[in-house]
Amino acid sequence: KNLTEKIMENNWIKIQTFERLHQAELRKDILEKNNINAIIVNEKDSLFLFGGIELYVQKQNANKAKAFIDEFAGLTKINSFIEKAPVEIFKKILENAGIQTILRVSENDNYIKDNYELYIENDKLEQVIPYLTGEKLTDKKIVKTTGKTRQASYFIEILEQNSIESLIIKKKDSDFHLKEIKIYVNDHDFEKAETILKELSGKTSIKKSEKLLDIEFYEEQLAYSGIKAIIAKTDNNYELKVDADKEEKAIDILNLKSEWVVYKVFPSIAEAMYYKDLLETAEIPTVILNEKDSSFLLGEIELYIEKANVEKAIKFIETDEGLKKSKI
Repeated sequence: KNLTEKIMENNWIKIQTFERLHQAELRKDILEKNNINAIIVNEKDSLFLFGGIELYVQKQNANKAKAFIDEFAGLTKINSFIEKAPVEIFKKILENAGIQTILRVSENDNYIKDNYELYIENDKLEQVIPYLTGEKLTDKKIVKTTGKTRQASYFIEILEQNSIESLIIKKKDSDFHLKEIKIYVNDHDFEKAETILKELSGKTSIKKSEKLLDIEFYEEQLAYSGIKAIIAKTDNNYELKVDADKEEKAIDILNLKSEWVVYKVFPSIAEAMYYKDLLETAEIPTVILNEKDSSFLLGEIELYIEKANVEKAIKFIETDEGLKKSKI
């Protein structure tokens, strides 16, 4: 096995390729000053100069490392989402205020595809902060706050179906983990939007619990089966709601007599999602839960699989087939 294969088998991921060694060394130095270990692999042929110089970091540090490199390159990412429209609306607001932005599409993320990312030049960050805090979004109100990207996407889709324009502001912690997503609508749409997201017309409640963790577990199971489920909070309970025409199928899925167990515990959402994606290539359903914080910020992150699949999962991860797929 060559050096690159050995590195990737040990949970490292390539985040950037350079033409010159000094370019990679400079970024490696920046990352290590911020307590992120990095490795440079020089694939250039010494005679013909084919190949490239690659920079690797451990998978759980990939998002944080990319953020530091983007900042070093003169740009800071200020917002992102899996759908384009909410990011474009925020982009338009900033550009109307004279703040130029750059919209990128990231298709290489391990667990979020087609992620639309909005960047500004570093020296414009102070101007943007009042928009990120909502201070300068004077004609808009927060209609919903959630800790999950998928739930935010569902809420935005419902608003769009009712011709209500929305934008999102994502807040992250110091390790670049998602903390919360705030959904804003125009002032004149607020009451209508609030009513729509509260009533969830056409949705049927299929589960109730005092524990958010229980409802999130069910929501993950349904999402794996391709059923959109909204988590709604009432006075004393959390409810799981699905489209009325999906009620019977959703109940059947949740009533399957399968026992779920913790397969592995992770310190970060990035690492957990990496294993989730890997196991699902082997058609092993998985569910991610965090016992301490639903937005994946505090505590250990648990990856659940069905008890009947434990042996299959262990064999898959340990085989050459599993390792090979982990590098895709």
